[in-house]
Amino acid sequence: MAEEGCRLLLCDINEEKLKKAAIQLEGKGAKVFSKPVNVTNEAQVESFINAGCKHFGEINVWINNAGIYPQKALIEMSSSEWDQLFNVNLKSVFLCIKAVSKPMKNQNSGVIINAASFAGIIPPAESFVFKMPSYRGKTNKGELWDY
Repeated sequence: MAEEGCRLLLCDINEEKLKKAAIQLEGKGAKVFSKPVNVTNEAQVESFINAGCKHFGEINVWINNAGIYPQKALIEMSSSEWDQLFNVNLKSVFLCIKAVSKPMKNQNSGVIINAASFAGIIPPAESFVFKMPSYRGKTNKGELWDY
């Protein structure tokens, strides 16, 4: 996408890694708008998407790609670590879809892609005893506002 000169919105909670990614993508030809965002915070997600729309005029493709992977057995996890796992890996998807659907509905176009790691589909036995709910794939507009 960068080499094709796409306009990219980038967000990450890690500001240093975000800056490095933006510089790298701009070096390949992309136009980048980046901002540190905690994708588990609804206000931050909405603010970022609104700022991105203002900066570029529209959002045509949104990719949900945030995820964390605990490096410990389920029985060793605290409830706060469990909450963080679900907030980053699942709640963030909901918050981003909810927020980005508004401008996409107004422009009557857009695609949302939900990415998941292999570990989210088939978790290693030593880490989880369950499979994360599957959200990978494309979100269809009928699932968002045609009810």
